[in-house]
Amino acid sequence: MFERENYHLVSERSEMSEYLAPDASMVVHFLNTNNVDLYVSDYLNYTNYNILKLITDFPEELLEYLDPSIEYLRFEINSNTRICDGVRLKFKHSKEILLSSPDQLEAYLSSGTIKGLGVSVSAVIQ
Repeated sequence: MFERENYHLVSERSEMSEYLAPDASMVVHFLNTNNVDLYVSDYLNYTNYNILKLITDFPEELLEYLDPSIEYLRFEINSNTRICDGVRLKFKHSKEILLSSPDQLEAYLSSGTIKGLGVSVSAVIQ
C-alpha cells in the first residue's frame, strides 16, 4: 500500500500552467478528466477526542512514520461479534502493553498519532 513501486505518474503540469489561476490544482484536473468521485469525511465530532473511528491492522510503515518508537499495534477482534476484545501495543525496548479497549490508546499515543492513523486509513478505504 505504501510502497513506491505501486505508484505511477498520472499527469504532469505543462507550460500552460503559467496561464492557470494560482489556486488551480492538479487534483481538480485529475478528478475532472478521469470522472472520479471525491468523498469527504466529517471528523468534526472527533476533533476533541483521541479515538480511532476505524479499527484495523495498520501498516508498519505508517506506524513508523507517525511514531518511530512503536514496534507494533494489534487489535484482537472477536470473529463472531466483530468487536474489539483487546489491544496489544508494544514500544521498542519496552514490554508489551495490553489494553481492554481501543479507547485506552489515548493514554499511550499522542493525539497526532491517533488522528494520523484515523485519517490515513479513512483515505485508503474511501
